[in-house]
Amino acid sequence: MNKIKKHLHYHVFSHLYRFYSSKEKVFGIGLNKTGTSSLGHFFELLGYYHSWETYSAEKILKMLNDKKIMIKEANRFDMHEDWPWAKLYKDLSVLYKGARFILTLRDTPEQWFNSLINTSINHGPNKTNKIFYGKDLIKKEDKQKMIDIYNKHKDNVISFFNDTDRLLVLNTSDCEKEKKICKFLNIPTKTCYKYPHSNKGKYDTSIY
Repeated sequence: MNKIKKHLHYHVFSHLYRFYSSKEKVFGIGLNKTGTSSLGHFFELLGYYHSWETYSAEKILKMLNDKKIMIKEANRFDMHEDWPWAKLYKDLSVLYKGARFILTLRDTPEQWFNSLINTSINHGPNKTNKIFYGKDLIKKEDKQKMIDIYNKHKDNVISFFNDTDRLLVLNTSDCEKEKKICKFLNIPTKTCYKYPHSNKGKYDTSIY
């Protein structure tokens, strides 16, 4: 996206849309590397205003520690995913009574870890990893700790939304993802689009 379009999106469109958007908010609350980017792009196809911003670690900390800042950012768009939203689902469920939540998962925790470590090693230390995983650089010896974090997040989310219709658990390899999302949001299936595959990684299996 060019700089002019980014500027318009962040500083103009994201404030104007609130005056005519009637959509209930949707929050993707899967951990990063669970297909969150693809989920966001699919919602763009469905006509949702979706944030393209990759938040800095500094901004994430502000949103985690100051509810007013978090609400201000949440109000800018119809749909959010990835960090820090995966950490904020409890507050968001109270603040936005009509909001829906989508927990994206990989086929196995091991598959998720392979994607996480691949990104970490290829891109180097990351302050955001430090906030959520306790380490700025994920290594192969961290496998069990990371898998425990993944499983705990999954279990906590499912338990929190138990017996409600506000959560959709979505496997990223499910060939009927489009239909399940449209059914979850009461969107006519005929308006659905082909699910995109964003940020497809190239893996070096020697690092696992």
